[in-house]
Amino acid sequence: MNEANISNKRKINILAVDDGDIELKLMGYYLSQIQSWDITCFQAKDTAGALEIIDSQHIDACLLDYHLGAETGVELAEKIHALGYTTACIIVTGLDTDELETLVHAKGFNHVLAKEQMSASSLEAVIGSLL
Repeated sequence: MNEANISNKRKINILAVDDGDIELKLMGYYLSQIQSWDITCFQAKDTAGALEIIDSQHIDACLLDYHLGAETGVELAEKIHALGYTTACIIVTGLDTDELETLVHAKGFNHVLAKEQMSASSLEAVIGSLL
């Protein structure tokens, strides 16, 4: 076996959920740029798709857009935890993060990340702090 093909990086599964195609692609791109871990990125455009993935894969962390059509990322995070999963949930938003942070923390969730601040390094820092 060739030692160059063996990765000592921690393997993590991330679920990115956003109803916008461009935002979903950007999340996937930023995650692909993180070199610290061996990341598998699963993607969903809505709550139903996200719950299917959560039910079939071990997910270490979720990036959840705050606005997901008729629901919010906070509501999806609540559903994920109500099903017994302890997955770290990060709410991603284009809104004022101060106001949303208060709501997210009151609901017992981990972090809010502004879309305009999203990058490979910001995702690496936030995800790393939660795992």
